[in-house]
Amino acid sequence: MRTSAPIIALVIGALVVLATLALVARQVHVSRMRGVFDCVLWRRGVRGREGWQQGLMRFTSQELQWFRALSWRIRPERRIGRCDILGEQRSVIGEKTPGGEDYVLVELTLRQGARVRVIMARSAASALNAWLESAPMGLVIGDAD
Repeated sequence: MRTSAPIIALVIGALVVLATLALVARQVHVSRMRGVFDCVLWRRGVRGREGWQQGLMRFTSQELQWFRALSWRIRPERRIGRCDILGEQRSVIGEKTPGGEDYVLVELTLRQGARVRVIMARSAASALNAWLESAPMGLVIGDAD
């Protein structure tokens, strides 16, 4: 049996369309979760290279979850427990966007001594600060209870 080139091209095209639809569906699914905002995270790559990666961060009751943009993974690639965050520092970077919002570099200090750097909108940084301050008593290291 011989298959013709148009049939093979049609099958390959259909697979590309299905893969694209799956990627878009994953992005829509993640972006519609509660507590999700756009951010850029500084991370080390697989081969030791470092750089900024675009993604979405989500607040849950006990952790921050970071999802890389345009990824096949449904689960978050980075999880930061609320009880692991010791402190945060913020600094405004750049100028206002066309939408009129500043961007903020937030550096989270973790219990293990690691630091997580995230660039996000000022409104998202304020929400992050409120999330950190709203932790139940005793959950955060150094609480007075």
